[in-house]
Amino acid sequence: MTTKQVGPEVDARRARKFRGFAAATLIGLAAITCTPSGSQRGENTTAPAVELTEAQDVATGFLNAYGAFDVERAISYLAADADFSGLIAAVGAADVTGTHGELRLLISYLEAGRYEQQLEPCEELSSSPSGIDLRCPFAFHLLGSHLFGRGPFGGSYFDLRVRDGRIVRASADWETSPFSPLMWEPYANWVSAAYPEDAELMYPDETHSGVRLTEESIALWERRTPEYVEGIGSAEDFPFRRVARIVDGVRFSFALRSYGWEPFLGISINKSTVGPQGAEAMVFWSSFPEGHRADPCADLLSPSIGRSAADLAAAVASVPGTELVAGPSDVVVGGVPAKHVVLTVRDEGVGCTPGFFYAWQDVKGGAFFWTTAGDTIRVWVVDVDAKLLFIGAVTTEGAGSGVEREIQQIVESIRFH
Repeated sequence: MTTKQVGPEVDARRARKFRGFAAATLIGLAAITCTPSGSQRGENTTAPAVELTEAQDVATGFLNAYGAFDVERAISYLAADADFSGLIAAVGAADVTGTHGELRLLISYLEAGRYEQQLEPCEELSSSPSGIDLRCPFAFHLLGSHLFGRGPFGGSYFDLRVRDGRIVRASADWETSPFSPLMWEPYANWVSAAYPEDAELMYPDETHSGVRLTEESIALWERRTPEYVEGIGSAEDFPFRRVARIVDGVRFSFALRSYGWEPFLGISINKSTVGPQGAEAMVFWSSFPEGHRADPCADLLSPSIGRSAADLAAAVASVPGTELVAGPSDVVVGGVPAKHVVLTVRDEGVGCTPGFFYAWQDVKGGAFFWTTAGDTIRVWVVDVDAKLLFIGAVTTEGAGSGVEREIQQIVESIRFH
């Protein structure tokens, strides 16, 4: 896909034309960019530093609201006569007129498609009496790409014109050459095969080269995207790989699907299934009583607890502020006898965060946990060469049965070395 620059004299119909959502197959996202009018007239200048900073703040505020799906806040940055049709046409929507209603539908579609935006600083392109033209590069996730270990996809950018503290023009150019074959085309093919009637409502035409922005269409994007992520997440085209860990001298490995799970500080693997960052599942490991990059919660796992797996499992099962779901029971992990306990956290205040039974530095980046209230914790205590290995799996109420199966597969695949 190539991107042409068109000046403001190009008629509106051409300026709104969608030029394809992928390089060769027309499946993906595209955009219209506008050459700054000042540069066409030979009036290209540089804005004073204060004006440029203010314009950058306005642009960043608008785009942060856009990426956070905050429609009202995004609209508050727009001038009354703002032309943002290029922003909406960028997703292949037909018959775009550039209304606030269309912007609401666009942002609703992005939220339904699990859009995540990584914005870079906005840079000045030019300055003229028409305003300050800025380019704001960004990378993105869409259609659950972050759950498949794909992306973020870079090379895209927003072009914005700011005048008198308001956005007067906005467009986007999506770089989709890597995204389209990896995510957009497989998704479109799946919807077409599984739900052909839905596909007719979700896409403008049979090329599936854009998005139909209607309330009915967006409701289908909201319904089908989680189903796609869940179904394809167990498909054979995402093979397992083995991951090795060493905890207090205990060497082990486990099998992990090559998508979705993120390592966190060597303490855990986390998975976000709904929205950005806030994880719905976490599997962490440590030792007892010493701990490994994590400190046992002294009020719950006191060093005075007996040194057997049964003693530790019994202490876990009787922790105040929790509801025992199952156990302690006898299981086998990696060919070694172990104890298993399942409980639900009712009172966050009695434990340690973010792991409840163990505490470590809570770093807000990637898929992370900051609380466990209301969550389910599955614990395996394994006695390996006279060392107690504590394996904890935390899931939120929104994690779903698919994630729970993945956790069980991870534990069942553990091998000690």
